[in-house]
Amino acid sequence: MSQRQISVYFKTQDGKMHPQIVDTNKTVDRMLADFLEKQNKIERMNDYSFIVRSVPLTKDGVINKKVKYIKQIKPDCIIQVRYIGSIKGALSS
Repeated sequence: MSQRQISVYFKTQDGKMHPQIVDTNKTVDRMLADFLEKQNKIERMNDYSFIVRSVPLTKDGVINKKVKYIKQIKPDCIIQVRYIGSIKGALSS
C-alpha cells in the first residue's frame, strides 16, 4: 500500500521556514503535533495557532480531518505558525 506524501512548509514568526514531509492520510492534529515534536514544543501545543491561506487549522471543523481533505493544504504550501500563549482574554483586568 502506497501512502501519499507531500512537502509543506511551516513558517514561524521569526521568518524561518521548516519543511516537513506530511502523510496525507494523517489527521491535521497529528501533522501539527509532528511539527511541534520536532521543535521540542509539543507540551505547549495550545499556545500556537496554525493558519494556511486564511484557514485556521485548529478550528473544530478542520483539526480532526485527514490532511487530504483540507483543500488549502497542497504540496509546498506555507502554514503560518504563531505563538499565541501570551495573548490575554478581552475580559482580563
